[in-house]
Amino acid sequence: MVHPKAQIAENHQDSLLQASSVATVLVVDDEVMVTRSIEVFLRLETEHQVFTFNSPQEALAQLATLKPDVILSDFLMPEMTGIEFLSQARQHLPDVTAILLTGYADKENAIQAINQAGIYRYLEKPWNNHELALHIQSGLERSRLVQNLRQTVGDLSAARNSLAQYNQTLTQQVAARTADLRQTHELLHSIIQNSADGVITLDESFAVTSINPTARAWLGMAQQSPSSAANHNDLLPGGGTEPPLAEAPDLTPLVTETAYQALLQALSPNMRPWTCEATRDTATGIHQVLEINASALPEVHGYVLILRDITERKTVERLREDFVATLTHDLRTPLLAALQTFVFFLDQSLGPLTEKQSTVLQTLQGSHQDLLYLVNTLLDVYRYESGRQRLIVDRVPVEELLSQLVDEHRSLSAQKQQSLSLFLPKPSTKNAHLQGDRHELRRVVANLLANAIRFTPVGGQITLSLEWEPPTPEQSARAVIAVTDNGRGIPAEDLPHLFQRFSQGTQQLRNSGSGLGLYLSRQIVEAHHGQMTVDSQIGAGSTFRVYLPAVWEEETPLAP
Repeated sequence: MVHPKAQIAENHQDSLLQASSVATVLVVDDEVMVTRSIEVFLRLETEHQVFTFNSPQEALAQLATLKPDVILSDFLMPEMTGIEFLSQARQHLPDVTAILLTGYADKENAIQAINQAGIYRYLEKPWNNHELALHIQSGLERSRLVQNLRQTVGDLSAARNSLAQYNQTLTQQVAARTADLRQTHELLHSIIQNSADGVITLDESFAVTSINPTARAWLGMAQQSPSSAANHNDLLPGGGTEPPLAEAPDLTPLVTETAYQALLQALSPNMRPWTCEATRDTATGIHQVLEINASALPEVHGYVLILRDITERKTVERLREDFVATLTHDLRTPLLAALQTFVFFLDQSLGPLTEKQSTVLQTLQGSHQDLLYLVNTLLDVYRYESGRQRLIVDRVPVEELLSQLVDEHRSLSAQKQQSLSLFLPKPSTKNAHLQGDRHELRRVVANLLANAIRFTPVGGQITLSLEWEPPTPEQSARAVIAVTDNGRGIPAEDLPHLFQRFSQGTQQLRNSGSGLGLYLSRQIVEAHHGQMTVDSQIGAGSTFRVYLPAVWEEETPLAP
């Protein structure tokens, strides 16, 4: 759609072009000598198109076809007067310029009738050719100006109508958006009011701007009056023009003054999130644990505090700690005692055994060892999840560690006629090493090798490789340990769940494993500030990669 202003400019330009074109002049007089004289003069001295008529009736019949810009008419004619002719002509062509020719004797009558017909000029007979040309030229300019003015008025009217339509459309859109915002506002207000979490908003000076009923109840504040609760503006930061609530939240029942000052300090300079836990005793004597999360709201220059009841979660965590303690004491102790008893039986310290008795005891010993391994794995998983696992960090000889693991697993791979290969950087990178817990990192690689051997068919190929990545502007130096096999692969839908607890790794085949190996391996790698990934394709095998931060030392050039 063309903008109204652009349309007006275009029409105005067209009008200017028309003004510079040749005009059409219509001459009407009952005397042939008069019309012929004027025609000859105008054709010789101007470029106008000239049409002459000796009958006003004939001239009126040709008006629609010729559409003259200027009409030059005699005052007295047999069929009708010039005033009557020009009046009828202007009814057909309102913008035409009319010039009247009159004799000296009829001058007074012509002047009186000029205003009735809207005559532009009159000329006395005999006329002056120069004056005639000037009148026609000025009349032509007048016609063009009138046409331009009428066109401009029409364009402005069309533009006004378009703007009115735009305004109506915009009003409808604003009304629709306002209704949507109001509905969203009502929904958000309802959510905040009925939320099980406490919500408190603060302005940039940490004065309270809103607080929902849950937070009021936990802080022991009086509930809002119905009139105040009905006003939704005090529930959304920046939602209204009311001043901050006069009643500031008293967090002293929940957090210490030191913790509250830490909250203000955390939010004020850097606007970074802040989290702490607080406790309170309810009126019914229940010990309630609350988690307070604070974050900045840059859009409205304020902050929000979210108070969440985590009493049940803390209870579950305490039960889990009790369960782990039970595993540690009530399960590991008898398991260790049973395993030691099996050792006494099998070495015949308690007397000779038959072959069948020895076989049964070895089976029981293996089952108890598996059970003890599961208990220890569960305990390790808990320690990593709770952040209580203590790593013994030291310089790790990675290449030596990987060589030992390959040697230890060759017998297992040989049982399935698999080839197990090790690829190390050549020449060896002497200026890079790992800082970590050697025992824990060993567990990660050993688990990956064991899984590769287990899920790779007879005659398959397994490779363990090490690659050092030097530091770049985008990332620090790191070591990449990869275990690759050409086994059956892992379905794509199973990959997102592969490193979760109790995941068997694939839906194609179930095994008797606990499903904790990869989950624990990932916990160990992340505790070393690394990451673990997997690439797999059905029928082509899988590649597990462990990325660990490396210590990259600059090599000292040899002295000349």
